[in-house]
Amino acid sequence: MFLSVLGYRTGNLKDHTMERLADKGVGNYAYIDSVSEERKELVEQMQGTLITIAKDVKIQVDFNLALVREYRLIGYDKRLLAKEDFNDDTKDAGEIGASHSVTALYDIVPANLKPGNQLNSRLIP
Repeated sequence: MFLSVLGYRTGNLKDHTMERLADKGVGNYAYIDSVSEERKELVEQMQGTLITIAKDVKIQVDFNLALVREYRLIGYDKRLLAKEDFNDDTKDAGEIGASHSVTALYDIVPANLKPGNQLNSRLIP
């Protein structure tokens, strides 16, 4: 069973509370603040919320260290897994619903870039 949470025009957005509830319920959360957002969540994306096509999805990206000196995943801060947790099935990852997609973006510092020209101090060496 999955729990998805919708917040409606209360004027008091408790995004972190909705996220925690949805995470504990292995579901999704959304804040509905307009008719177009309501249509998107309850009509256009409802099938993806109701029909899970992949549970406990974990994706691992390895960079060629000869070409990439440093990198940082943008977003997904609360979804990052420690290396030792990647193969641990007791550590829950995310679910993907029908018609949903996931995009990962990275800040990358090429290996041939001169030191001191890095993009962000939070990059992982």
